[in-house]
Amino acid sequence: MGLEDEAGGTADEVTAGGSHSCARSGGDVVCWGFNGHGQLGDGTTDSRSTAVPPPLLDGVPGVGPLMAVSGFSSVRAGWYHSCGLLGGGAKCWGYNAQGQLGDGTTTSSASPVDVAGVSDAFVLALGFRHGCAATGPGDVWCWGYNNFAQLGDGTRTNRSIPVHVFDAASQLTAGQFHSCALRDGAVFCWGSNTYGQLGDGTFYERRTPTAVLFE
Repeated sequence: MGLEDEAGGTADEVTAGGSHSCARSGGDVVCWGFNGHGQLGDGTTDSRSTAVPPPLLDGVPGVGPLMAVSGFSSVRAGWYHSCGLLGGGAKCWGYNAQGQLGDGTTTSSASPVDVAGVSDAFVLALGFRHGCAATGPGDVWCWGYNNFAQLGDGTRTNRSIPVHVFDAASQLTAGQFHSCALRDGAVFCWGSNTYGQLGDGTFYERRTPTAVLFE
């Protein structure tokens, strides 16, 4: 499967979160590091210092990925949570106090859960405790922690189910307390702007997507 039970295994994608990392090889995802909130997605809260398979999986010693779910096309790591794209949908795992798993609850999960309502997704971005995905023709949906308006829905209300915030996006990225999207070569950002990170020439928080100014 590419990610081998030895140093030198191969991967197609890698991502780093607060105190953990994940990699994807084909459709398999493995994570390692701090796991106090289940952000490794292996069904436990045991931290791991390597990406090798656990001693037992389905009763078979040393066989299979750390995560029982496979078929992922992408993986991203947030602060204490992780998410991946799977068959056009999204799954998340880990810390969920602000709804950052997007499953309609605030219950943390050590195994992947479905992000509600997300289908036909092609890009995923995770911030500190929030996530965003672009679906279909570029519709952007965000969920999770929103105290700094980083979800872009015009409020500061946390959302445990994705809310629609933008359209026609081709790329997404998320910082700690802000998010940005690319549309037809133009960049739009929203959320915290204490240090001018939204690029709109001000230091004011923006609760909806705002165009970045380029010279």
